[in-house]
Amino acid sequence: SIPQTGEICNYTSLGRSKLYDLIASNKDNGFKPLVESVSLRQPGSRSGKRLIVLKSLLAYLYKETERFQESIRKEALNE
Repeated sequence: SIPQTGEICNYTSLGRSKLYDLIASNKDNGFKPLVESVSLRQPGSRSGKRLIVLKSLLAYLYKETERFQESIRKEALNE
């Protein structure tokens, strides 16, 4: 689940606001969240629990790491 305010994710050390950025559907990401999440809420209930799909989050972080490493390799070749 998403950590409480001021806490971090036990798996990734990402904070609450960064995790919300990753699961948000907005114009910047083409209204397609970068990371999957699910909402557990009873019908008619005003509140619930939002869970982040760990596999999706880890896959996103892996892709970002690969992209970063590739940019470093390209920079090294240009020097």
